[in-house]
Amino acid sequence: WPASAGGSAASLVARFAPSVVVARCLRSPGVAVGLVAPLSVAGALLFGLVAGVVSDRVGPVRTMIRSVWLRMAAYALPLIAWALGYLQAWQLLVAVFVVSAADTFFVAAHTAVLPALVGRERVPDAAASLQGTAQVIQLVGPAAGAGLTRLMPAPLVLLVAMGGQVLALLGLQAGSFLKGFAFSHW
Repeated sequence: WPASAGGSAASLVARFAPSVVVARCLRSPGVAVGLVAPLSVAGALLFGLVAGVVSDRVGPVRTMIRSVWLRMAAYALPLIAWALGYLQAWQLLVAVFVVSAADTFFVAAHTAVLPALVGRERVPDAAASLQGTAQVIQLVGPAAGAGLTRLMPAPLVLLVAMGGQVLALLGLQAGSFLKGFAFSHW
């Protein structure tokens, strides 16, 4: 649960920041701002059918850990470019797409590991709990992102998102009690 909640919250907070950065900080044309939303769901469109197969072949825990690391890298690169004064809209748009793709693989792997975590008889309750958490995060995440962009430069919201990914990694490590899933060799 912490891995899923941390990653989801970070992704939703960070989904708001690129629109603000592209519009306000980089003064990009409207088309660049308009691409943020479609790119944030493009990963599911392009990789949704194969994510489960990849998770099965690679292993769900490895897939989740790699997805979290990929999200962290996607947040870090635009942040570094901003700190160096080289941030451009296309870098943020690529980051949004990469995070979307990583989310798709994470969700597929997380769904695959759920029965081992809670037992088959408790899957409906666990899935409902995860879905409820996801719904709350969907309501609060963008508002939190908006609030954070008022408190700090918008690109720094990506740093907050990286912190959420660290929480996701810690949640995955704390969940190492998973039976049959190795945390080594990732």
